[in-house]
Amino acid sequence: HEFSETTPEYWDLSLSINLKPAFFVTQAALPHLKASGAGAVINFSSIAFLMNLPDMPAYSTAKAGIIGLTKALAGKLGLRLVPERAYQGSDAAAEAHMQRQSLKFSLTADDMVGPCLFLASNAAGAISAQSLIVDGGFL
Repeated sequence: HEFSETTPEYWDLSLSINLKPAFFVTQAALPHLKASGAGAVINFSSIAFLMNLPDMPAYSTAKAGIIGLTKALAGKLGLRLVPERAYQGSDAAAEAHMQRQSLKFSLTADDMVGPCLFLASNAAGAISAQSLIVDGGFL
């Protein structure tokens, strides 16, 4: 929803869908991670909040909030990295988006597998509270 059309109800719904789960899933998983003595929390955000998208203030705020939330929890809990995923929209929007990327192919969920495996591995053990932007070179 555009700024002038965003109601308090829509704002709450958007944050409830796009931000709230990151907090409560982490809260639920933490006892299990502590009990195992290993693991990482890998949250997904979006580059939407970095792209100056004027018609998506609630969504962009929620995605920026995931970065802030993860940084805040990392300081308290020792969490690890937050990868971001590329913007996905309509076919025309996706094509225009891809043309701005350094890598000229549409990103898919499979493109997140390698970064996530790395972040969850011992090789990333010293990485905490950081953002990894996986966007094909868009930004």
